Amino acid sequence: MRGRYRDLNVTVGHHRPPSHHDVPSLMAQFHEDYTGELNTIEDLIERYTDFETIHPFQDGNERVGGVIVAALSHQM
Repeated sequence: MRGRYRDLNVTVGHHRPPSHHDVPSLMAQFHEDYTGELNTIEDLIERYTDFETIHPFQDGNERVGGVIVAALSHQM
C-alpha cells in the first residue's frame, strides 16, 4: 500500500532486505542517525545506500531514493 512500510519480505536481485517486521525500527533509527547536515558526497551516498538497503516499501524505493538524493543534494 502506498505510503506505508512493506508488510511482507522481499528479495531485490541478490539482496535480501531485512524482515518487514524490522522495517519500522530500522527506519526510526535511520531518521535518528541522519537528522544532521551533510558535509560530503560520501555522506549523501551513505544515506542513500542505507535507505535502499532497508528497502522499506514494497514498491517505489528507487523513486523515493531518488527524491532523497535530490533533496539532500539541494541541501548540500
